[in-house]
Amino acid sequence: MFERTPRSTILYHTTPNFVRVARLDRAESDLLTVSAAAEFEPDDHEGITAWLAQEITDGNGWVAGICGFNPIGAIIFREDVLFREAPRADNLLPMVQRHARNQPEEGWSIGLLNPANGTSLASVTGNHPVLVSAIPRAEIRAFQRQLIGFGVRPRQLELSTLSTLAAIIHYLSLIHI
Repeated sequence: MFERTPRSTILYHTTPNFVRVARLDRAESDLLTVSAAAEFEPDDHEGITAWLAQEITDGNGWVAGICGFNPIGAIIFREDVLFREAPRADNLLPMVQRHARNQPEEGWSIGLLNPANGTSLASVTGNHPVLVSAIPRAEIRAFQRQLIGFGVRPRQLELSTLSTLAAIIHYLSLIHI
């Protein structure tokens, strides 16, 4: 019948020091292959654009991206919190403001995670240790605009610090430390 040709996906990871990109190709239904990778200076927009144009040749339009970034204004901290009801932004904001160096005008995007396994605690009640991540909304929007300028549609956008910590914890569990 109608069968869609699988398109490439890119991994896009940026820090204040570098931008790393990789093209993922779907070799079989369950396997992904890194078929190309490169590293750029953060302000080398021409180089990133040229690499994407050269490497993503399986269709016109947007390329899906699994994207991570480390915004300068992001904060992560661990707290023991008593939630009488499911957390709401207005309940979490004072806690975030106590830890923040400055307050962004557009506010925060706040996430609550289980510090042991990284699962979301968006609807938790009771006394719990939580890992709080807060990113200024303006920094998220700026990163999204940058990705769109490159023709990348972020399918997933993560705070890279959290995914790096999760990878380290997973690795340590595999080698039984």
